Amino acid sequence: MAFSPLGVFSVLLEVLRPYLWLLLVVLLVDLALLVLALRRRGDFAWRGSRRVALWLGAAAAVLALVALPYFTGATHASLTSWLDWFALAAGSVGIGLAVAVLLWPPLQLLLGRR
Repeated sequence: MAFSPLGVFSVLLEVLRPYLWLLLVVLLVDLALLVLALRRRGDFAWRGSRRVALWLGAAAAVLALVALPYFTGATHASLTSWLDWFALAAGSVGIGLAVAVLLWPPLQLLLGRR
């Protein structure tokens, strides 16, 4: 079976289509919080909230590494080739980065005061 980038994108779009409105709302709220945090730049200690966001993103990546196969009805034993493991690792890293990026503005506003 050959995979093309357009084919993978089409399948991903079909999976995410019912949740696109929720994803859009989350992204807009996060963007508003990021703009608010950047406008109040002088009042915040950036390092603390960034560290917490990265740790939570790393925890989400590890959790995704463990849980992603089960969401598809598979197990870790059914990952047979390096491509399966690479896709799982890349997806987990992507989820971890997305969690860190999405959590950083709210954490900045909650924890960032000096």
